Amino acid sequence: TAELKDRLVQANKLSSLGQIAAGVGHEINQPLTAIGIRAQTGRKLIDKGRIDEAAKIFDELSALVARAGAITGELRRFSRRTRRER
Repeated sequence: TAELKDRLVQANKLSSLGQIAAGVGHEINQPLTAIGIRAQTGRKLIDKGRIDEAAKIFDELSALVARAGAITGELRRFSRRTRRER
């Protein structure tokens, strides 16, 4: 019946969404973990007066933040409806 078909379609959508969420979570976790580790390292370098080395780490942090932002940006673009769907 049509109702059963609708339920199957919805179940498939939810299954796909779960897989996407797991993948996105993994992809975002990597740069976030690196940000945490590098921030701690940068702090230790500052404490030791190694400012030039710490500055390089902060540049790396900016790149990691950009990477995480790109991942979430792709997800937002994916989730938007196309003009045809509107």
